[in-house]
Amino acid sequence: MNLEKSIEARENVLLSLIAFIFLSFSITALSKAPLFEPVAPLSKLQYRQAADYSHLNWQLIPDQPVNIQILPIKNFSGIPLQLREEKADYFDHGKIPLESHLLFSDLVTASRYFLAHADKVKFLEMQTDSKHANNGPADYHFQLTIEQYQLPFDYAPDDIWWKELNANVDRWFANARNAKVKLSLTVSSASKHIANWSRTIETTLSNCDLNAKTQSLTSALNHNQTINQYLQTTTGQAFLAASNYLILQAMQYINQKPAMGRVIRNNQNEILIRSEGRSFVIGELLGLYYQQQTGSLSPLPAGQLQIVKSFENQATAYPLNLRVDQVKVGDWVELSEVYPFIAPQSVFSAKNHCAAVSLAKAG
Repeated sequence: MNLEKSIEARENVLLSLIAFIFLSFSITALSKAPLFEPVAPLSKLQYRQAADYSHLNWQLIPDQPVNIQILPIKNFSGIPLQLREEKADYFDHGKIPLESHLLFSDLVTASRYFLAHADKVKFLEMQTDSKHANNGPADYHFQLTIEQYQLPFDYAPDDIWWKELNANVDRWFANARNAKVKLSLTVSSASKHIANWSRTIETTLSNCDLNAKTQSLTSALNHNQTINQYLQTTTGQAFLAASNYLILQAMQYINQKPAMGRVIRNNQNEILIRSEGRSFVIGELLGLYYQQQTGSLSPLPAGQLQIVKSFENQATAYPLNLRVDQVKVGDWVELSEVYPFIAPQSVFSAKNHCAAVSLAKAG
Protein backbone atom coordinates (compact mmCIF):
# COMPACT_ATOMS: atom_id res chain seq x y z
CA MET A 1 0.00 0.00 0.00
CA ASN A 2 2.79 2.36 0.93
CA LEU A 3 4.56 1.44 -2.30
CA GLU A 4 1.47 2.39 -4.35
CA LYS A 5 1.18 5.71 -2.54
CA SER A 6 4.87 6.40 -3.15
CA ILE A 7 4.52 5.67 -6.88
CA GLU A 8 1.40 7.85 -7.09
CA ALA A 9 3.17 10.70 -5.31
CA ARG A 10 6.11 10.47 -7.70
CA GLU A 11 3.75 10.53 -10.68
CA ASN A 12 2.03 13.67 -9.34
CA VAL A 13 5.40 15.38 -8.84
CA LEU A 14 6.46 14.41 -12.37
CA LEU A 15 3.23 15.74 -13.89
CA SER A 16 3.58 18.99 -11.96
CA LEU A 17 7.16 19.36 -13.17
CA ILE A 18 6.14 18.77 -16.82
CA ALA A 19 3.33 21.31 -16.49
CA PHE A 20 5.73 23.87 -14.99
CA ILE A 21 8.29 23.36 -17.79
CA PHE A 22 5.59 23.71 -20.46
CA LEU A 23 4.30 26.90 -18.87
CA SER A 24 7.83 28.32 -18.64
CA PHE A 25 8.50 27.65 -22.33
CA SER A 26 5.16 29.20 -23.28
CA ILE A 27 5.88 32.39 -21.37
CA THR A 28 9.42 32.60 -22.82
CA ALA A 29 8.13 32.15 -26.37
CA LEU A 30 5.58 34.91 -25.90
CA SER A 31 8.14 37.35 -24.50
CA LYS A 32 10.58 36.83 -27.35
CA ALA A 33 8.29 37.38 -30.32
CA PRO A 34 5.72 40.10 -29.72
CA LEU A 35 4.35 41.70 -32.88
CA PHE A 36 2.95 45.21 -32.80
CA GLU A 37 -0.52 45.05 -34.26
CA PRO A 38 -2.50 48.27 -34.82
CA VAL A 39 -3.19 49.53 -31.32
CA ALA A 40 -5.53 52.06 -29.79
CA PRO A 41 -3.71 55.32 -29.01
CA LEU A 42 -1.98 55.37 -25.64
CA SER A 43 -0.90 58.39 -23.60
CA LYS A 44 1.89 56.66 -21.64
CA LEU A 45 4.40 53.85 -22.12
CA GLN A 46 6.41 52.77 -19.09
CA TYR A 47 9.43 50.57 -18.41
CA ARG A 48 9.54 47.31 -20.38
CA GLN A 49 6.49 48.23 -22.47
CA ALA A 50 8.29 51.41 -23.54
CA ALA A 51 11.59 49.55 -24.02
CA ASP A 52 9.90 47.29 -26.58
CA TYR A 53 9.72 50.31 -28.90
CA SER A 54 13.45 51.08 -28.64
CA HIS A 55 14.19 48.63 -31.47
CA LEU A 56 11.64 47.79 -34.16
CA ASN A 57 12.42 45.59 -37.14
CA TRP A 58 10.14 47.07 -39.78
CA GLN A 59 8.89 44.81 -42.55
CA LEU A 60 9.48 45.50 -46.24
CA ILE A 61 6.55 47.34 -47.84
CA PRO A 62 5.95 47.19 -51.61
CA ASP A 63 5.79 50.08 -54.10
CA GLN A 64 7.15 53.53 -53.39
CA PRO A 65 7.41 54.97 -49.85
CA VAL A 66 5.42 58.05 -48.88
CA ASN A 67 7.53 61.23 -49.12
CA ILE A 68 7.69 63.09 -45.80
CA GLN A 69 9.15 66.53 -45.10
CA ILE A 70 10.48 66.68 -41.52
CA LEU A 71 10.02 70.17 -40.11
CA PRO A 72 12.36 71.49 -37.37
CA ILE A 73 11.68 70.18 -33.87
CA LYS A 74 9.69 72.40 -31.50
CA ASN A 75 11.12 72.30 -28.00
CA PHE A 76 9.01 73.29 -24.98
CA SER A 77 10.89 71.17 -22.45
CA GLY A 78 12.94 73.98 -20.90
CA ILE A 79 16.17 72.14 -21.75
CA PRO A 80 17.79 73.54 -24.90
CA LEU A 81 18.90 71.58 -27.95
CA GLN A 82 22.59 72.06 -28.63
CA LEU A 83 25.18 70.67 -31.00
CA ARG A 84 27.34 68.52 -28.71
CA GLU A 85 30.03 65.87 -29.00
CA GLU A 86 29.99 64.20 -25.59
CA LYS A 87 30.18 60.81 -23.97
CA ALA A 88 26.98 59.06 -22.97
CA ASP A 89 27.34 60.19 -19.34
CA TYR A 90 26.80 63.82 -20.35
CA PHE A 91 23.28 63.20 -21.64
CA ASP A 92 22.14 62.11 -18.16
CA HIS A 93 22.27 65.71 -16.94
CA GLY A 94 23.08 67.95 -19.94
CA LYS A 95 21.45 69.46 -22.97
CA ILE A 96 19.47 67.64 -25.65
CA PRO A 97 21.65 66.87 -28.68
CA LEU A 98 20.67 68.91 -31.72
CA GLU A 99 21.19 65.78 -33.82
CA SER A 100 17.92 64.43 -32.37
CA HIS A 101 16.29 66.25 -35.31
CA LEU A 102 18.19 64.03 -37.73
CA LEU A 103 17.72 60.99 -35.49
CA PHE A 104 13.94 61.33 -35.80
CA SER A 105 14.25 61.75 -39.58
CA ASP A 106 16.38 58.60 -39.72
CA LEU A 107 13.78 56.64 -37.73
CA VAL A 108 11.03 57.79 -40.10
CA THR A 109 13.02 56.46 -43.08
CA ALA A 110 13.85 53.23 -41.21
CA SER A 111 10.11 52.42 -41.15
CA ARG A 112 10.35 51.74 -44.92
CA TYR A 113 6.85 53.16 -45.24
CA PHE A 114 8.15 56.73 -45.40
CA LEU A 115 11.07 58.46 -47.10
CA ALA A 116 12.03 61.42 -44.93
CA HIS A 117 13.68 64.66 -45.99
CA ALA A 118 14.81 66.74 -42.99
CA ASP A 119 14.85 70.52 -43.24
CA LYS A 120 18.42 71.74 -43.28
CA VAL A 121 19.55 73.19 -39.98
CA LYS A 122 22.08 75.93 -40.75
CA PHE A 123 24.46 75.20 -37.91
CA LEU A 124 24.57 71.45 -38.46
CA GLU A 125 27.64 70.34 -40.34
CA MET A 126 26.06 67.07 -41.43
CA GLN A 127 23.01 66.71 -43.61
CA THR A 128 20.80 63.88 -44.72
CA ASP A 129 21.88 61.87 -47.74
CA SER A 130 22.04 64.26 -50.71
CA LYS A 131 21.00 61.48 -53.08
CA HIS A 132 17.45 61.80 -51.73
CA ALA A 133 17.36 65.61 -51.81
CA ASN A 134 15.31 65.86 -55.03
CA ASN A 135 12.98 62.92 -54.82
CA GLY A 136 9.79 64.75 -55.74
CA PRO A 137 7.52 66.93 -53.61
CA ALA A 138 6.67 65.86 -50.07
CA ASP A 139 3.30 64.21 -49.57
CA TYR A 140 2.97 65.27 -45.94
CA HIS A 141 4.73 67.32 -43.27
CA PHE A 142 5.86 65.77 -39.97
CA GLN A 143 6.68 68.00 -37.02
CA LEU A 144 7.93 66.66 -33.70
CA THR A 145 7.48 68.59 -30.45
CA ILE A 146 9.39 67.90 -27.23
CA GLU A 147 6.82 68.56 -24.49
CA GLN A 148 8.73 67.21 -21.48
CA TYR A 149 12.27 65.97 -20.90
CA GLN A 150 13.22 64.59 -17.47
CA LEU A 151 16.89 63.71 -16.98
CA PRO A 152 18.13 61.01 -14.58
CA PHE A 153 20.17 63.67 -12.72
CA ASP A 154 19.63 67.39 -12.16
CA TYR A 155 20.04 69.46 -15.30
CA ALA A 156 23.33 71.41 -15.33
CA PRO A 157 22.90 74.47 -17.57
CA ASP A 158 26.40 75.84 -16.93
CA ASP A 159 28.24 72.58 -17.80
CA ILE A 160 30.67 73.23 -14.93
CA TRP A 161 29.67 71.28 -11.83
CA TRP A 162 29.96 67.82 -13.37
CA LYS A 163 33.58 68.47 -14.32
CA GLU A 164 34.63 69.25 -10.75
CA LEU A 165 35.79 66.58 -8.28
CA ASN A 166 33.47 67.67 -5.48
CA ALA A 167 30.44 67.51 -7.77
CA ASN A 168 31.44 64.05 -8.92
CA VAL A 169 31.73 62.91 -5.31
CA ASP A 170 28.26 64.29 -4.60
CA ARG A 171 26.91 62.45 -7.57
CA TRP A 172 28.29 59.12 -6.37
CA PHE A 173 25.68 59.26 -3.60
CA ALA A 174 22.83 60.44 -5.83
CA ASN A 175 20.24 58.00 -7.13
CA ALA A 176 19.37 58.23 -10.80
CA ARG A 177 15.74 59.04 -11.55
CA ASN A 178 13.73 57.46 -14.30
CA ALA A 179 14.12 59.17 -17.66
CA LYS A 180 10.85 60.61 -18.93
CA VAL A 181 10.32 62.01 -22.43
CA LYS A 182 7.01 63.35 -23.72
CA LEU A 183 6.75 63.92 -27.49
CA SER A 184 4.01 65.03 -29.84
CA LEU A 185 3.85 64.44 -33.59
CA THR A 186 1.76 66.53 -35.97
CA VAL A 187 0.99 65.41 -39.52
CA SER A 188 -0.22 68.03 -42.01
CA SER A 189 -0.73 68.39 -45.75
CA ALA A 190 1.99 69.04 -48.29
CA SER A 191 1.23 67.96 -51.87
CA LYS A 192 -1.48 65.54 -50.68
CA HIS A 193 -4.49 66.74 -48.77
CA ILE A 194 -5.01 65.34 -45.30
CA ALA A 195 -6.76 66.55 -42.18
CA ASN A 196 -4.29 67.74 -39.55
CA TRP A 197 -3.52 64.96 -37.08
CA SER A 198 -1.62 64.96 -33.81
CA ARG A 199 -0.68 62.37 -31.21
CA THR A 200 1.21 62.64 -27.88
CA ILE A 201 3.06 59.93 -25.98
CA GLU A 202 5.03 59.93 -22.73
CA THR A 203 7.70 57.26 -22.25
CA THR A 204 9.36 56.38 -18.95
CA LEU A 205 12.48 54.22 -18.72
CA SER A 206 14.64 53.15 -15.81
CA ASN A 207 18.21 51.93 -15.94
CA CYS A 208 16.81 48.37 -15.83
CA ASP A 209 15.01 48.95 -19.17
CA LEU A 210 18.05 49.86 -21.27
CA ASN A 211 18.14 47.90 -24.51
CA ALA A 212 21.54 46.52 -25.47
CA LYS A 213 20.34 46.32 -29.09
CA THR A 214 18.92 49.70 -29.97
CA GLN A 215 17.35 50.67 -33.26
CA SER A 216 19.66 50.25 -36.24
CA LEU A 217 20.45 53.54 -37.98
CA THR A 218 20.80 54.12 -41.69
CA SER A 219 24.18 54.62 -43.32
CA ALA A 220 23.76 58.39 -43.13
CA LEU A 221 23.89 58.37 -39.31
CA ASN A 222 25.36 54.99 -38.43
CA HIS A 223 28.79 56.47 -37.69
CA ASN A 224 27.55 59.59 -35.91
CA GLN A 225 29.29 59.38 -32.55
CA THR A 226 26.96 61.79 -30.75
CA ILE A 227 23.81 59.88 -31.66
CA ASN A 228 25.40 56.54 -30.82
CA GLN A 229 26.43 57.86 -27.40
CA TYR A 230 22.98 59.38 -26.86
CA LEU A 231 21.25 56.08 -27.59
CA GLN A 232 23.18 54.40 -24.77
CA THR A 233 21.30 56.51 -22.20
CA THR A 234 17.82 56.16 -20.73
CA THR A 235 16.79 59.59 -22.06
CA GLY A 236 18.06 58.71 -25.53
CA GLN A 237 16.19 55.41 -25.57
CA ALA A 238 13.06 57.06 -24.14
CA PHE A 239 13.24 59.56 -27.03
CA LEU A 240 13.79 56.67 -29.45
CA ALA A 241 10.86 54.65 -28.09
CA ALA A 242 8.48 57.63 -28.17
CA SER A 243 9.52 58.46 -31.74
CA ASN A 244 8.97 54.89 -32.94
CA TYR A 245 5.56 54.75 -31.28
CA LEU A 246 4.47 58.01 -32.94
CA ILE A 247 5.78 56.88 -36.34
CA LEU A 248 3.76 53.68 -36.00
CA GLN A 249 0.62 55.66 -35.15
CA ALA A 250 1.21 58.05 -38.06
CA MET A 251 1.62 55.08 -40.40
CA GLN A 252 -1.73 53.69 -39.30
CA TYR A 253 -3.40 57.09 -39.72
CA ILE A 254 -2.05 57.74 -43.21
CA ASN A 255 -2.73 54.17 -44.28
CA GLN A 256 -6.41 54.65 -43.43
CA LYS A 257 -6.62 57.55 -45.86
CA PRO A 258 -7.29 56.45 -49.45
CA ALA A 259 -4.77 57.41 -52.10
CA MET A 260 -6.03 59.52 -54.99
CA GLY A 261 -5.44 59.27 -58.73
CA ARG A 262 -6.57 61.52 -61.60
CA VAL A 263 -8.13 61.19 -65.00
CA ILE A 264 -5.50 62.28 -67.53
CA ARG A 265 -7.26 61.36 -70.79
CA ASN A 266 -10.75 60.54 -72.03
CA ASN A 267 -10.87 58.97 -75.51
CA GLN A 268 -14.64 58.42 -75.31
CA ASN A 269 -14.07 54.67 -75.50
CA GLU A 270 -11.57 54.37 -72.67
CA ILE A 271 -10.44 56.48 -69.72
CA LEU A 272 -6.77 56.73 -68.77
CA ILE A 273 -6.01 57.37 -65.10
CA ARG A 274 -2.74 57.83 -63.24
CA SER A 275 -1.78 57.65 -59.57
CA GLU A 276 1.10 59.33 -57.77
CA GLY A 277 2.97 56.09 -57.23
CA ARG A 278 0.55 53.26 -56.52
CA SER A 279 -0.12 50.51 -59.04
CA PHE A 280 -3.60 49.35 -60.08
CA VAL A 281 -5.24 45.91 -60.01
CA ILE A 282 -7.32 44.67 -62.95
CA GLY A 283 -10.97 44.44 -61.93
CA GLU A 284 -10.52 46.99 -59.12
CA LEU A 285 -13.47 49.37 -58.58
CA LEU A 286 -12.66 53.05 -58.00
CA GLY A 287 -14.93 55.86 -56.87
CA LEU A 288 -14.95 58.88 -59.22
CA TYR A 289 -15.08 62.41 -57.78
CA TYR A 290 -15.67 65.47 -59.95
CA GLN A 291 -13.11 68.26 -59.96
CA GLN A 292 -15.09 71.36 -58.95
CA GLN A 293 -14.41 74.90 -60.19
CA THR A 294 -12.92 75.81 -56.80
CA GLY A 295 -10.34 73.04 -57.26
CA SER A 296 -11.83 70.87 -54.54
CA LEU A 297 -13.40 67.44 -54.94
CA SER A 298 -17.13 66.81 -55.04
CA PRO A 299 -18.27 65.75 -51.56
CA LEU A 300 -19.80 62.49 -52.87
CA PRO A 301 -18.63 60.11 -55.61
CA ALA A 302 -20.37 60.58 -58.96
CA GLY A 303 -19.98 56.90 -59.87
CA GLN A 304 -17.49 54.10 -60.27
CA LEU A 305 -14.77 53.15 -62.72
CA GLN A 306 -13.47 49.62 -63.24
CA ILE A 307 -9.84 48.90 -64.13
CA VAL A 308 -9.47 46.82 -67.30
CA LYS A 309 -5.77 47.33 -68.07
CA SER A 310 -2.91 48.18 -65.73
CA PHE A 311 0.71 49.20 -66.29
CA GLU A 312 2.83 50.59 -63.44
CA ASN A 313 1.08 53.68 -62.03
CA GLN A 314 -1.29 54.11 -65.01
CA ALA A 315 -4.43 52.21 -65.97
CA THR A 316 -7.31 52.10 -68.41
CA ALA A 317 -10.81 52.08 -66.94
CA TYR A 318 -14.47 52.00 -68.06
CA PRO A 319 -17.32 53.75 -66.23
CA LEU A 320 -19.84 51.43 -64.61
CA ASN A 321 -22.77 53.63 -63.67
CA LEU A 322 -22.26 56.89 -65.58
CA ARG A 323 -21.69 57.92 -69.20
CA VAL A 324 -18.20 58.27 -70.65
CA ASP A 325 -18.83 61.93 -71.53
CA GLN A 326 -19.56 62.66 -67.87
CA VAL A 327 -15.94 61.92 -66.98
CA LYS A 328 -13.60 64.89 -67.45
CA VAL A 329 -9.82 65.23 -67.47
CA GLY A 330 -8.78 66.33 -63.98
CA ASP A 331 -11.45 64.36 -62.13
CA TRP A 332 -10.27 62.32 -59.19
CA VAL A 333 -10.50 58.62 -58.43
CA GLU A 334 -10.24 57.14 -54.95
CA LEU A 335 -7.88 54.21 -54.64
CA SER A 336 -7.92 51.61 -51.90
CA GLU A 337 -5.57 51.79 -48.89
CA VAL A 338 -2.03 53.02 -49.55
CA TYR A 339 -0.25 49.88 -48.33
CA PRO A 340 -1.40 46.98 -46.18
CA PHE A 341 -0.20 47.29 -42.60
CA ILE A 342 2.64 44.91 -41.79
CA ALA A 343 3.41 44.73 -38.08
CA PRO A 344 7.04 45.36 -37.03
CA GLN A 345 8.91 43.00 -34.74
CA SER A 346 10.31 44.18 -31.42
CA VAL A 347 13.87 43.29 -30.40
CA PHE A 348 14.88 43.66 -26.76
CA SER A 349 17.96 42.44 -24.94
CA ALA A 350 18.46 43.76 -21.42
CA LYS A 351 21.70 45.71 -21.03
CA ASN A 352 21.54 45.70 -17.22
CA HIS A 353 20.42 42.73 -15.16
CA CYS A 354 18.55 44.26 -12.26
CA ALA A 355 17.55 42.26 -9.22
CA ALA A 356 13.86 41.60 -8.74
CA VAL A 357 12.30 43.84 -6.11
CA SER A 358 10.39 42.01 -3.38
CA LEU A 359 7.68 43.94 -1.58
CA ALA A 360 7.28 43.32 2.14
CA LYS A 361 3.76 42.52 3.18
CA ALA A 362 2.23 44.46 6.00
CA GLY A 363 1.75 42.34 9.08
